[in-house]
Amino acid sequence: MIDTSITGRRYLITGGGGFLGSHLVRRLISLGARVSVVNHSTVSPWRLADIKGYFTLHHADVTDVKRLTEAMDAVRPDGIFHLAAYGVDSADQDIRRAIDVNVLGLINVIDAMRHCGCTRLVAMGSGAEYGIHEGPISEDDPLQPQSVYASSKAAATVVAHPYARRHGVGIVTLRPFGIYGEAEPRHKLFCETILTLLDGNPLNLTPGGQCRDYCHVADITTALVMSMTDSSLTDEVFNVGTGELRSLREYVEHIRALIDPAGEVHFGALPYRRDEVFAPAPDTRHIREKLGWRPLIDLDQGLERTVTWFRANRQLYQ
Repeated sequence: MIDTSITGRRYLITGGGGFLGSHLVRRLISLGARVSVVNHSTVSPWRLADIKGYFTLHHADVTDVKRLTEAMDAVRPDGIFHLAAYGVDSADQDIRRAIDVNVLGLINVIDAMRHCGCTRLVAMGSGAEYGIHEGPISEDDPLQPQSVYASSKAAATVVAHPYARRHGVGIVTLRPFGIYGEAEPRHKLFCETILTLLDGNPLNLTPGGQCRDYCHVADITTALVMSMTDSSLTDEVFNVGTGELRSLREYVEHIRALIDPAGEVHFGALPYRRDEVFAPAPDTRHIREKLGWRPLIDLDQGLERTVTWFRANRQLYQ
């Protein structure tokens, strides 16, 4: 359960204009929190355009510790949600940029927190940090990342937790294994599938044998808020997932049934990626037992909400 004491508290979100961040901004505002967003651009994020009067925007990049510290000093937050990242889009392969943003950026956040006296940090990791494993993956399993993004996220987690402990910052890292939902970026599978089928165009995909555990974004934001408000958590890593592993082909077929059962989908038209991980299954007992979190939105509900949103907001993706 989310602690209602969040009302009136000040929270700063890095990456608040992104897919997950925009949902978190809305959730915090709905709970009565005072929200500030750190954005690397001076342009207000499009995902937050309709609520721009309900949060404060600070222009800063997590790679710039001076600007980041100035933003935190201005806000004096009760807690930081660190969602800014590089490489979520697999087309982004600059390893130096990944290290600057994902590893050093997180260290910069902790340093800025020390300067302003904030001691609560919830960071986003990734299930991709684990790489290839057989069977359900627990938080104690070794990290074997297979990509630039996964490697830099794994390095960030490994480096940041002892650094935070050393400086008295309570840190929780969430490792989601898959996120979908409204306002997803175009490069993500669900978004691309929905928009292509809505437009009546053919969709070319891999054979779709990869299996994933996709969790609706609203359940992920609940996990973020619960991690922040539980002050007993000072050094934790939590896997996040529904506990149900499905093939990408199954997800796509489910979406097609909602939009157009006769939609043209070509499975096998594209090859699998060289670094493909086929069945990363999260063991989520730790977050369920220690935090009390459980997903509340099943796949039918989540996809219905997602497709409905994209139908109404198709014009945002031109």
